[in-house]
Amino acid sequence: MKKITFVIADITFVGGIERVNTLLANKFFSEGYNVEIISLYNTNKKVNYELNNCIKVNFVKDNSYSGAPGSFGRLKQHISSQFALFKAIKNSNADFYIVNSFPMAFLSFFNVFSNKKYVVIEHVHYDYYGVAIKFFRNLLYKFYYKVVCVNESDLSKFSKHLNNAVKINNPLSFSSSEITCLSEKKIIAVGRLEYQKGFDILIDIFARVNKEHPGWELHIYGVGTCEEFLRDKINQYKLNNIKLMGCVDNIQLYYPKYSVFVFSSRFEGFGMVLLEAMECGLPCISFDCPTGPSEILGNGQYGILVENGNVTKFSAELADLMSDKEKKIKLSNISKTRAKEFHIDKIFSEWRKLIN
Repeated sequence: MKKITFVIADITFVGGIERVNTLLANKFFSEGYNVEIISLYNTNKKVNYELNNCIKVNFVKDNSYSGAPGSFGRLKQHISSQFALFKAIKNSNADFYIVNSFPMAFLSFFNVFSNKKYVVIEHVHYDYYGVAIKFFRNLLYKFYYKVVCVNESDLSKFSKHLNNAVKINNPLSFSSSEITCLSEKKIIAVGRLEYQKGFDILIDIFARVNKEHPGWELHIYGVGTCEEFLRDKINQYKLNNIKLMGCVDNIQLYYPKYSVFVFSSRFEGFGMVLLEAMECGLPCISFDCPTGPSEILGNGQYGILVENGNVTKFSAELADLMSDKEKKIKLSNISKTRAKEFHIDKIFSEWRKLIN
């Protein structure tokens, strides 16, 4: 029985990376693999996504993941943990290691020089880092067995510097037979309440369309450091029909209660919540941010894609969708069709080929 070990910064976080890892871990286990997850930190003291009880989770450090992304404080914390992570990976004695993104790939680098295979999944878009970091990252990734890109855009950019880059999309986190009825005057957005997700922009957009569409509500699901800022912005507009809904279990039970899904991110690695909404048959409108939405929506074939940051255009497209029932029905049908391309069985078959 082959053993697969996932290496991640903090499996207790709530986000797309953590969800993808638990999905893949569960799928590998169900297919007969021995699976372990090595998590460098243990911020929330529990895994927030469903994980088979037979999958071992090894927390290298019991402390919190602190510091802003890219900050000196976080870098210092990472480096001080490198030796402990090295030992945990070595002791795992897996046949195949799946390492998540550049920081963990950097910390795991000395483990790569063994007879085991190491793959790195790059979850953030290629141009997230500056020139110097990108140069170092590309050099580092040459030593990995494969670099898995989750979208076509990143594959194209990595392939200019690496001959070991491949593309495997992120899988859907669930399958749903329930479809939205499109009759509710409610719009849904889902994601961490952070700058990246652009919910401040979304509030501006909804404020523009609100007067012409009375009775509609915008519900934003998620938690994060920008919650107070977003509440203040909502209060400035005096909009009691924008609601911050917090974090919920089983988000798939909530999507069908809405008629439109909006995706306002400034940048992404992939955009899993967009896929989730499509699986529930929601008409989707998204900024064409780097990277993910354009690929998921087929450059506008399966949903409405708006030039990144163009608030005026997004507002106009949203207003049109809110008032056009036939358009909502059409987009709902093609959303569901498109989502089938990302079901877990199809994505896992690509992982199995990579490993075998």
